[in-house]
This record gives sequence, C-alpha cells and structure tokens, in this order.
Amino acid sequence: MKKTLFMLFVAVLMLLLPLASAEDPISISSWADLDNIRNNLAADYILINDLISSTPGYDDFAGPEANEGEGWEPIGNESQGIWWKELTYQV
Repeated sequence: MKKTLFMLFVAVLMLLLPLASAEDPISISSWADLDNIRNNLAADYILINDLISSTPGYDDFAGPEANEGEGWEPIGNESQGIWWKELTYQV
C-alpha cells in the first residue's frame, strides 16, 4: 500500500513539475536580438551563437557608425546590469 501511494505521489509530481518551471529562455542569435533585451530586462535569454562583426545586424547595432557613431548602446544601467550564466558564446 505504501509503495502504491508513493508511486502515485511521484506520478502526480512528475505531471506538475512542468507547470512550475520557468519559461524557456529567449534565443539571442543576432545583434538585433541582443538589442531587444533592453525592452524586457526581466526575461531570461540564451545566447545561441557568437555575435561578431559578420553576424547580422552588426553595422546597425554595434559597428562604429551605430548609435550616432558611439557604437553599441549599453543595455540598462549599473543597477540593471546584465550578467551571463554559463557563457558559451562570445559577444
């Protein structure tokens, strides 16, 4: 009887766990995707490839002429800084 109740508990728990998990992170694959982070600093993001000068959107968002000649416009401020968990790719 105890084993049956335990198995039932585990089955119910397995069904409910996906409901309690966080939303899937938003994929960042281009400079435009990275720039859009500033519109929702509270979301979770995942960088899925390197962002380099040949990545789409570099000239518009990070190149020397972007941001009226200032280059990349920082996202957030010091208190809203963005940190990377398990950074696999480079920006």
